[in-house]
Amino acid sequence: MAKHTMTVLADGSERVAYNDPAYPVYAGFGRLGRLPGMKVIHHWHEDMEFIYCRTGHMVYSVNGEHVRLREGDGIYVSPRQVHRNYSEDGTDASYLTVLIHPSLLRTRFQEMEQIISDMLRGDGCPYLLLRPEVEWQKQMIDEIRRIHVLIRRPEESRMIGVMGCAFEMTFLLHENMPQETESARPDRRIPTLRDMVNFIQKHYAEKVSIADICKAGKVGSSTCYDLFKKHLDTTPLGYLTLYRLEKSLELLASPGLSITEVAYATGFSGASYYAESFRKQYQLSPTEYRTRIQAELREGNEAKG
Repeated sequence: MAKHTMTVLADGSERVAYNDPAYPVYAGFGRLGRLPGMKVIHHWHEDMEFIYCRTGHMVYSVNGEHVRLREGDGIYVSPRQVHRNYSEDGTDASYLTVLIHPSLLRTRFQEMEQIISDMLRGDGCPYLLLRPEVEWQKQMIDEIRRIHVLIRRPEESRMIGVMGCAFEMTFLLHENMPQETESARPDRRIPTLRDMVNFIQKHYAEKVSIADICKAGKVGSSTCYDLFKKHLDTTPLGYLTLYRLEKSLELLASPGLSITEVAYATGFSGASYYAESFRKQYQLSPTEYRTRIQAELREGNEAKG
């Protein structure tokens, strides 16, 4: 079971670890079976996200709407959408991820800039399921796979090829993306939800109350609960606990901290409650998780040696 954590910026968005810091593109391989609980916590970022499901099947949640990906399917998620992927039935799936920051598509042509900016807002189409049976969607999937090949090339040819793919994918989206998805029009309160999620991600190590979360979103408790349940499938305090657990995974990888120290560092009131919450979420204890992580690190170091 691999360590899986994310770095959050001051505005609550995810900091993406690009393959090359000079170019805002990430291409990576993922496997649900290597994630604690076989799922990623809900998050968002400024990047366009493209996923290709190589083997198995999985579910993608985008703003609370659940999309099932079969083997061979893909999905595009617009920037700033609250999303995650997970296993619905405990079976594994492998997938390719490509993240492209909109800044890669910047040009000196104002009209083109406006077209791209409007398209990437995702107001009417926060995501798009990609099926290989549809020709243009198959082209999108092929571009995802192509980027994964190009990203391993020498630097002088890598980024020209990747940028070509990025513009081709943007063109395909512009030509074919519907103005609105077939589902209900996106909830206009998503920015409010992001504000509350941002508050939790910035203050998770502190004492946080429902009133604090509501204040961050400038809404009442009923609206707060409704947004979390509708879009994140949990309560505000439930998300707080999930995020604290997620952040604790990184600390467990360090042998220098005791389980009690990890618990307090991530906002839990004590080691017992932390261990109980951890086992309920991941079906193993923090100590067992730490043992697995350290074993994986040793195996990795031995393989390199």
